[in-house]
Amino acid sequence: MLGMDAIRVTWEAPSDDDGLVTQYQLQWPAVITLGPDVRSYVINSTFSNGTEYTIRVRAINVKGVGQASSFTLSTPRCKCLLLQSYVQVLE
Repeated sequence: MLGMDAIRVTWEAPSDDDGLVTQYQLQWPAVITLGPDVRSYVINSTFSNGTEYTIRVRAINVKGVGQASSFTLSTPRCKCLLLQSYVQVLE
């Protein structure tokens, strides 16, 4: 996890040898098209702490679009350092 503004997605090439992968599609709600050698992508956005996001990946080859990966849920967690502030009352 990269923090509140980014989620890293990684995947492996399909095990079913149904043709050479020509590109990948990452769906998260936007659809991002990536090259055939890409196996990792960082989504930069404004994510809400503790909220689950659905991210899917599909391979594309000359025969068409493959089945999307099973749902991947990612829940960003703040890596923030919480500082307590102290107030001193002067009399």
